[in-house]
Amino acid sequence: MKKIISLLMIFATIFAFAACGGKDEAETTAAKNADSQTTASGEDAVSNEALVETIEPKGTVIGSYDPGETGFYVKIINKAGEAFDYTIYTDQTKLGPALLSKSFIDGEETDNGFVLKTVNGETHNYETEGYAWRVYVGEELSDKTVDAIDLESGATYTFKVETY
Repeated sequence: MKKIISLLMIFATIFAFAACGGKDEAETTAAKNADSQTTASGEDAVSNEALVETIEPKGTVIGSYDPGETGFYVKIINKAGEAFDYTIYTDQTKLGPALLSKSFIDGEETDNGFVLKTVNGETHNYETEGYAWRVYVGEELSDKTVDAIDLESGATYTFKVETY
């Protein structure tokens, strides 16, 4: 009897997961059409929400998407070589202020720009330990300080602990 009840519970769970599947194409098309309107002149006008590029979340999501915000990815590779992925939404236009507003980075403002000391709670100081955080935009090492890097929707910004 216990085996039969266990099997019934397993099948019920499987069917529940199957029922929770993603939207089908018809639902997606209907949602897109709901975002557009027709103006008095007969031209199609797209709502502000439809104009904003959305991105597929990766890893931990920080913030929530609101129309007009930029979504971007952050990858952290700490001193131990562990990698962490984040999706971040912000209304800021520069990487540094966006991450500061989420308490994701810390450092100090200097005459040469923002000196990055802490990323995601991990602090490194080149002067005392020989390691520092470096910022990559895509695959390229940035030649700008974090506060001067322009945000792009869907772009990946990688922070690595390195010696140099």
